[in-house]
Amino acid sequence: MFFCKRGYVNNCTDPNGGWALGCRIDGGQAEYVRVPYVDQGLNRIPNIVSDEQALFVGDVLATGFWATRISEISENDTVLIIGAGPTGICTLLCVMLKKPSCIIICEKTPERIRFVREHYPDVLVVEPEKCKDVVLNNSNHGGADVVLEVAGSEETFRLAWECARLNAVVTIVALYDKSQLLPLPDVW
Repeated sequence: MFFCKRGYVNNCTDPNGGWALGCRIDGGQAEYVRVPYVDQGLNRIPNIVSDEQALFVGDVLATGFWATRISEISENDTVLIIGAGPTGICTLLCVMLKKPSCIIICEKTPERIRFVREHYPDVLVVEPEKCKDVVLNNSNHGGADVVLEVAGSEETFRLAWECARLNAVVTIVALYDKSQLLPLPDVW
């Protein structure tokens, strides 16, 4: 209950709470979903919200909101978001509400790069090979103050730590197929 009460739903050990649906219990992104703990995990959607709008609240927007909230972002921060897929974009939207001094998105897919540049012209967009240099050139403390790793690969996990300044907040949003190695000697 310790983590549940503090809003760290990803670490909540209560079998009736946390992120049971979609993690411990399959489902969530389907046409129909059976929800066993309806009194603990559902909210009524107001009539003014369309089904399409409500769809984002169920996973990717909620994930971006959660990640932003626990990342302790301030207005003076340089924030790096690694990954510009649906969850990365929703994370970006939530980070923008915190009004940090600089937001950088690292992405390798050309279509996603174009999307971010077209819709968010104030956000710096960089490919992974140039990410460290762009972060260093746009931060005041030798790296990003906050890094949100949303992409979920071995390379992006390592890149998150390489781009973070000393004592930065690194929020791992992504899930990985296998265990990751924390490059402590390189980032200490």
